[in-house]
Amino acid sequence: KFEMRCIAQSADVAGAEALQVAISATLATLSRNEVVKQRFPNAENLRQLLTPRREDDRLVVALTEANGGANQLVEQVAVPLLEIARENALRARTVANLKHLALAMHNFHDAYKAFPAAALMSKSGEPKLLSWRVQLLPYLGESALYRQFHLDEPWDSDHNKVLIEKMPDVYDSANVTVEMRQRGMTTYLVPVGAKTVFEKEAGQTIRNITDGTSNTIMIVDALRERAVIWTRPDDLPFDPKDPLRGVVDKLNATFWVAFCDGSVRRLAGKMNVENLRRYFQMNDGEVIDPE
Repeated sequence: KFEMRCIAQSADVAGAEALQVAISATLATLSRNEVVKQRFPNAENLRQLLTPRREDDRLVVALTEANGGANQLVEQVAVPLLEIARENALRARTVANLKHLALAMHNFHDAYKAFPAAALMSKSGEPKLLSWRVQLLPYLGESALYRQFHLDEPWDSDHNKVLIEKMPDVYDSANVTVEMRQRGMTTYLVPVGAKTVFEKEAGQTIRNITDGTSNTIMIVDALRERAVIWTRPDDLPFDPKDPLRGVVDKLNATFWVAFCDGSVRRLAGKMNVENLRRYFQMNDGEVIDPE
């Protein structure tokens, strides 16, 4: 059973009264704050619960099972705070992973004078063999894993499919479940389609990104439903008529992206759709409108 009793001892009754007024005013201000109300819908109940009562020259706040304060504190404060902490941790991991991947893309570019293609192709062009995620392994500190792949075989060959379970942590995206993670699935995808950085079988050079690297999306953290096995050459088809497809739905109003300059940003699904289309395209020649 959780119970809490807080006592503030004042020098005299007048001091206790003054402190009670100050605390009550502070709690009232907080309970009206829009951010607080959003995070704690029952902020007014919490205000009443946490407002101290005066006992002569002391102030007392008691949260017990009897008065329901203990349960309310757990349900209305502890649980939301844990959710905030979880969101912050997932956000930090997503940003770190995308920055790591963007840096690896640039290190690949330094070595080969171009970014990797979305898929490693067979000599005949079909089938597609392995994803860009495999091609980046040497630039992610995973050279030993990279050397285990048969690069002339598809991702699901008898040899290569055994390596799916060895997905590096950098591809462990926050949008997948534990079960999906165990199957080697990720939501870190590159956009493929007309005028995107990954539209062709060969990798693009920075000089071809004429709209500017800070205005062109390189990698997206897509919706869970778009998750793919990390070694499979499968990514996010870009539809200029519906650029939100695969990245935003009713439950996910924002999404994370890494731009070609290495920056990582969170974009809102309610942003100007034309701007989002321009962000996906590297050479449309159109100016991003200020939001």
